[in-house]
Amino acid sequence: MDALKLRRTPLRTAFTKAVNHLQEIIENDPVDMNAVETAFEQLKVKSAKLTEVEDAVLELMIESNCTQEAYNIEFEAIEGYAEKMIAWQVRVKNIMKTDALGQKDNHSLVTSLSSSLRLPKIQFQQFSGESDVKCIICNKRHYAVLCSKLPLRSGLETESASVENSMTASSSSSNVLANQACTSEVFLQTLVLFVKPRANMASRINAPFSFWSQNPVLIKLDSPLDNAKQKFDSIVIVSSDVSKINLPESSFLNGYLQLLKHQKQYDSAFEDVETFLSPNIAGNENIKKLVYSPTGPLDRHYDDVRRFVEASDKGIKRLLKAGGKRPILAVLYEDSGSVGFDKYEQYNIASLLGAAEAIYVPLEIREDVPEKAAKIEILGYTSFGSISIPVLSAIELGRIMCRDIGGSDPERMAAPNVATYVKELFANTPVQVEVVDNSKIIEKEYPLLGAVNRAAKGVTRHSGCVIFLTYEPEGSYDKTVVLVGKGVTYDTGGADIKAGGVMAGMHRDKCGASAVAGFLQTVAELKPKGVKVIGALSMVRNSVGSDCYVSDEIITSRAGVRVRVGNTDAEGRMAMADVLCHMKEKVLKNKEPNPCLFTIATLTGHACLAVGDGYTIIMENGPAALDNVGRKIQNAGHLIGDPFEISTVRREDYEHHKGKSAYEDLLQCNNAPSSRTPRGHQSPAAFLIMSSGLDKHDINSEIPLKYSHVDIASSSGPFPGLPTGSPIPAFTASFIL
Repeated sequence: MDALKLRRTPLRTAFTKAVNHLQEIIENDPVDMNAVETAFEQLKVKSAKLTEVEDAVLELMIESNCTQEAYNIEFEAIEGYAEKMIAWQVRVKNIMKTDALGQKDNHSLVTSLSSSLRLPKIQFQQFSGESDVKCIICNKRHYAVLCSKLPLRSGLETESASVENSMTASSSSSNVLANQACTSEVFLQTLVLFVKPRANMASRINAPFSFWSQNPVLIKLDSPLDNAKQKFDSIVIVSSDVSKINLPESSFLNGYLQLLKHQKQYDSAFEDVETFLSPNIAGNENIKKLVYSPTGPLDRHYDDVRRFVEASDKGIKRLLKAGGKRPILAVLYEDSGSVGFDKYEQYNIASLLGAAEAIYVPLEIREDVPEKAAKIEILGYTSFGSISIPVLSAIELGRIMCRDIGGSDPERMAAPNVATYVKELFANTPVQVEVVDNSKIIEKEYPLLGAVNRAAKGVTRHSGCVIFLTYEPEGSYDKTVVLVGKGVTYDTGGADIKAGGVMAGMHRDKCGASAVAGFLQTVAELKPKGVKVIGALSMVRNSVGSDCYVSDEIITSRAGVRVRVGNTDAEGRMAMADVLCHMKEKVLKNKEPNPCLFTIATLTGHACLAVGDGYTIIMENGPAALDNVGRKIQNAGHLIGDPFEISTVRREDYEHHKGKSAYEDLLQCNNAPSSRTPRGHQSPAAFLIMSSGLDKHDINSEIPLKYSHVDIASSSGPFPGLPTGSPIPAFTASFIL
């Protein structure tokens, strides 16, 4: 707060000087209209900078629960500057109008608006989410400040009649409210702001985290069900063939299994689709809903553990449609011997991850529609095998964070909001958070990212940042995992605009960064020994506007490489390259043991064409390939239901990005979409290697560094639909378990 006020003092001085300068110009005879226009533009810049700081001061005062008196004093001072700016806007407009007409219009000239327009004064009241207060306009209950029945207004109205009307309104009533201010509209003298308690909102954000800290409840398969406490109301059974399942006589599932076996005799599609039944088993009268969800065959060479993931997901979704709220998920699988059990050794975790995906509730729904914040109340689980609940819970908590960030809309999870969300969730955990959000620092330290941020930085709520997350274990460690995630909060394509309706869904372009954050959440839960994990989220919005970067620009990267922009829609590699270079420098400077670097991004449409839906592609440099980094992650992901494909970075990929003239060292991208470019998903890996300086750390280097690029464009999840949380399970299985 004190730092902001200290920063505000010279801004207020600069604003006052700009006002005085403009006044001097206007008093000249004749008036130099070009000078007026220039001086007014300078005043607007000063005002914008001052307003940004003033808003931040008021926001901090609200958050710190300041007294009403202190807030009023601060508010009155700020209001004076705002009124001056509005007055000058109208005055300059009238001067320009006078110049255009060649005469003065005294009736429309307004030089002071203090009597016709007042900014609202905020009065604090706690709001629990329930209110009996009704709007004086529409007689309905809604959140302050806007009423849907008020018309939207635009432009500056300076007609004398409008001003006179507003004066009358001001004298007769202080209850005139507008959705958008103009010079002749009057705000409420006092605006009552209902502030939701932060703990209440935080509880909604943390609701699924609290759920998975207590669930699933493990139930013994070989004994009767003691349902007095949990009061389960439904059962979902997952199996490849119910006729082959044999349970202990004491199992509470026997009655339900017999019911399913009987049903199968009369339903030829029983093992192909979900089946819903309403059972009535003696001793378990509370269980009124039964769903059978088949996995399908498991004994072919191309079958994998995703059969369990998908069956559990479908089974829970069918149960939700039937109204179940307290289900038991029973996954009944016994290795027949025809298939090695190793293929399905993680089927319990995979099954529960499938169920978890079905019950996830998006962040915006949890926050804005609290009555829909949870789909179920409790989850029970039983099976033949054993399961590590802490591991399951940690992976799912990571995937929840990933979905919250990656799936939320471009405003809810704009870069500053991502930083706030991450800081709140990592508070009181072993993960340290550092945020770099000063645009000048970003442009200096990460010039390629700074170029993408140029068009967005003028809008405070869209301005980019880099978020660093660091987990350092207790004691010594012998390996270091470094992850850089693409966090494009919205991708318009920039100057190379995404035309033809292909822009929708581009809020998901931050799923790489969200996966990095989610993986650190999993790490924070498990607190592994012997491994250090560093994450960097390159958060930026690829906006289009007067200051957007364009093709043909040449920008020198952090590594000193001259990069010519070929396509502004290839912003993801720009966002990550300098941050990757920084991470390279960091591991070298700190002499981190056995470092393994990654970039994770929804980078190319070509990846989707190459491998189809649901598969992550990993591409290694020479040192990583020698250590079989990709193969190890692929094997780990295969067992947990998070499949990977391996692509190779070839000489053609490096040639593709070499500079085409004496001006540049590298070409950022060609002019065609990746989906129409040969090797369209491999070549970006080569660009990232060269632009970050990692090409100096290949197998022929004195200090080779392992680096792999991970393209999750195909595996991050469909839109419409939910983000999957990939590749968090595979990375957890590979580096943590």
